[in-house]
Amino acid sequence: MSYESQNIPPIKASFSAAISGLTVANGGTDFFTIQGAIGRRMIINRITVSGIATAAAAVPLTVVKRSTVDTGGTSTLQTAVNADSANGTVAAAAVRAYTVNPAALGTAVGTIGALRIILSTASASVGSTPLEFNFERM
Repeated sequence: MSYESQNIPPIKASFSAAISGLTVANGGTDFFTIQGAIGRRMIINRITVSGIATAAAAVPLTVVKRSTVDTGGTSTLQTAVNADSANGTVAAAAVRAYTVNPAALGTAVGTIGALRIILSTASASVGSTPLEFNFERM
C-alpha cells in the first residue's frame, strides 16, 4: 500500500463582519469598532465602507488604533462569520456598530488610515463608490 503525503500549510482562521443600513450619529466619532482579545494576535486585512447621505457630501474617514476600548454610547454586537465552514473556531474579536457615539473614546495609539468618501443621496442615479482601506499592502 502506498500513499502520497502533502505538506499543506495550516489554514489561519479568517472572519468577516458587516452591517447594512447603519444610521451614524451626527458628528459621528467611532461608529464601527473591532476589539481584539487579550493574548490573541489579530490582523485586519481590509475595511470597506459605503453609504448614502441626505445631501451629497465628501466625508473624511479615519481608522484609529486604540489601546483601550470605547465606553458608553449605543452599539450592537455584529456577528463575525468564519470564512471556513469546516473550522469551528469562534472569533476572538468583538465587532460593534454604534448608532449613538461612545461617551468616552479609548486611548488613541495613532491614525493608521485616512481617506475621504464621496456619499451620494438615496435618490441619486449613481450610488457611492465603496471606499477601501487595504492593509494587506502595508
